[in-house]
Amino acid sequence: MSQIKKLSMVLLTFVVTFTIVAASQYIPTSHDTGLPPETITYDDLQPTEFELLYETENLIYYFRDDREILAIKDKRNGYLWKTGLDIEFNKYLEEACKLVPDDQKVDC
Repeated sequence: MSQIKKLSMVLLTFVVTFTIVAASQYIPTSHDTGLPPETITYDDLQPTEFELLYETENLIYYFRDDREILAIKDKRNGYLWKTGLDIEFNKYLEEACKLVPDDQKVDC
């Protein structure tokens, strides 16, 4: 056998062996495709729980102070846009904010 054939066979054997070893030692990373995150379900609150801010021919603007949500309802099709998640604030977070001294509070 010629030197080139021997070298090719050794190189091919190395590549196949390395591929098998690498595949068997798979380590998951953050770039892997995983299961989708849990979905958040919440009650779609009607604008009756919001304070009316302004009304035009086509739009009605509402605000809900306890959740800091601005809602805009389109009178033409009944669609309701909201500026954020219309869910209750986390009680644990509220309790943690109460423990922070007033001079150190940021967004509490």
